[in-house]
Amino acid sequence: MTAAAPWHPDIRRDLVPGVPSRFWGQAWRGAVVAAGLRRERAERAAGYTTRVGHEHADEALVDVDVVDPRSGRVLRLAGEPMPRAFFNDRAAFMRDRLARVRAAASA
Repeated sequence: MTAAAPWHPDIRRDLVPGVPSRFWGQAWRGAVVAAGLRRERAERAAGYTTRVGHEHADEALVDVDVVDPRSGRVLRLAGEPMPRAFFNDRAAFMRDRLARVRAAASA
Protein backbone atom coordinates (compact mmCIF):
# COMPACT_ATOMS: atom_id res chain seq x y z
CA MET A 1 0.00 0.00 0.00
CA THR A 2 1.40 3.39 -1.01
CA ALA A 3 1.08 6.54 1.04
CA ALA A 4 -1.26 9.20 -0.31
CA ALA A 5 0.23 12.44 -1.58
CA PRO A 6 0.20 15.20 1.05
CA TRP A 7 -2.20 18.12 0.84
CA HIS A 8 -1.10 21.28 -0.93
CA PRO A 9 -3.13 24.30 -2.11
CA ASP A 10 -2.78 23.46 -5.82
CA ILE A 11 -4.84 20.24 -5.70
CA ARG A 12 -8.00 20.74 -7.76
CA ARG A 13 -11.22 18.80 -8.28
CA ASP A 14 -13.62 18.89 -11.20
CA LEU A 15 -16.91 20.04 -9.71
CA VAL A 16 -20.36 18.74 -10.60
CA PRO A 17 -22.00 21.44 -12.79
CA GLY A 18 -24.46 23.75 -11.06
CA VAL A 19 -24.74 25.57 -7.75
CA PRO A 20 -22.55 23.95 -5.03
CA SER A 21 -24.38 22.36 -2.08
CA ARG A 22 -22.73 24.83 0.28
CA PHE A 23 -24.94 27.58 -1.12
CA TRP A 24 -28.12 25.49 -1.15
CA GLY A 25 -27.84 25.06 2.63
CA GLN A 26 -28.56 28.75 3.05
CA ALA A 27 -32.03 28.50 1.45
CA TRP A 28 -35.19 28.03 3.50
CA ARG A 29 -37.94 27.01 1.06
CA GLY A 30 -38.88 23.32 0.96
CA ALA A 31 -38.36 22.78 -2.77
CA VAL A 32 -35.03 24.59 -2.67
CA VAL A 33 -33.85 22.58 0.35
CA ALA A 34 -34.81 19.34 -1.44
CA ALA A 35 -32.76 20.41 -4.49
CA GLY A 36 -29.82 21.15 -2.17
CA LEU A 37 -30.05 17.62 -0.66
CA ARG A 38 -29.96 16.13 -4.19
CA ARG A 39 -26.95 18.32 -4.94
CA GLU A 40 -25.12 17.14 -1.83
CA ARG A 41 -25.70 13.50 -2.85
CA ALA A 42 -24.32 14.24 -6.34
CA GLU A 43 -21.19 15.81 -4.84
CA ARG A 44 -20.64 12.88 -2.48
CA ALA A 45 -21.06 10.44 -5.38
CA ALA A 46 -18.32 12.40 -7.19
CA GLY A 47 -16.06 12.01 -4.10
CA TYR A 48 -16.20 15.48 -2.59
CA THR A 49 -18.32 17.98 -0.67
CA THR A 50 -18.44 21.77 -0.73
CA ARG A 51 -20.08 21.89 2.71
CA VAL A 52 -17.25 23.44 4.72
CA GLY A 53 -19.13 24.08 7.96
CA HIS A 54 -18.29 22.53 11.31
CA GLU A 55 -20.54 19.53 10.70
CA HIS A 56 -18.43 18.40 7.73
CA ALA A 57 -14.96 19.94 7.34
CA ASP A 58 -14.27 20.21 11.07
CA GLU A 59 -14.58 16.50 11.75
CA ALA A 60 -11.37 14.74 12.73
CA LEU A 61 -11.67 12.45 9.70
CA VAL A 62 -13.58 13.06 6.47
CA ASP A 63 -14.49 10.34 3.98
CA VAL A 64 -14.57 12.62 0.90
CA ASP A 65 -12.46 15.59 -0.18
CA VAL A 66 -13.63 18.98 1.14
CA VAL A 67 -13.51 21.46 -1.74
CA ASP A 68 -13.70 25.26 -1.86
CA PRO A 69 -16.74 25.89 -4.09
CA ARG A 70 -15.29 29.13 -5.44
CA SER A 71 -11.85 27.92 -6.58
CA GLY A 72 -12.46 24.17 -6.99
CA ARG A 73 -9.34 23.49 -4.91
CA VAL A 74 -9.20 20.89 -2.16
CA LEU A 75 -9.26 22.20 1.43
CA ARG A 76 -8.92 18.73 2.97
CA LEU A 77 -8.19 15.39 1.42
CA ALA A 78 -10.37 12.42 2.29
CA GLY A 79 -8.73 10.50 5.13
CA GLU A 80 -6.05 13.15 5.61
CA PRO A 81 -4.44 12.97 9.06
CA MET A 82 -4.79 16.35 10.73
CA PRO A 83 -1.89 18.10 12.47
CA ARG A 84 -2.05 19.29 16.07
CA ALA A 85 -2.93 22.83 14.87
CA PHE A 86 -6.23 21.47 13.57
CA PHE A 87 -7.23 20.13 16.97
CA ASN A 88 -6.07 23.28 18.79
CA ASP A 89 -8.27 25.63 16.69
CA ARG A 90 -10.26 23.99 13.91
CA ALA A 91 -11.86 27.24 12.67
CA ALA A 92 -8.48 29.00 12.37
CA PHE A 93 -6.98 25.97 10.62
CA MET A 94 -9.77 25.89 8.03
CA ARG A 95 -9.60 29.69 7.51
CA ASP A 96 -5.87 29.35 6.84
CA ARG A 97 -6.45 26.54 4.34
CA LEU A 98 -9.17 28.57 2.61
CA ALA A 99 -6.88 31.60 2.34
CA ARG A 100 -4.08 29.42 0.95
CA VAL A 101 -6.22 27.77 -1.75
CA ARG A 102 -7.76 31.06 -2.83
CA ALA A 103 -4.30 32.70 -2.99
CA ALA A 104 -3.06 29.79 -5.13
CA ALA A 105 -6.11 30.10 -7.38
CA SER A 106 -5.58 33.82 -7.94
CA ALA A 107 -1.86 33.41 -8.71
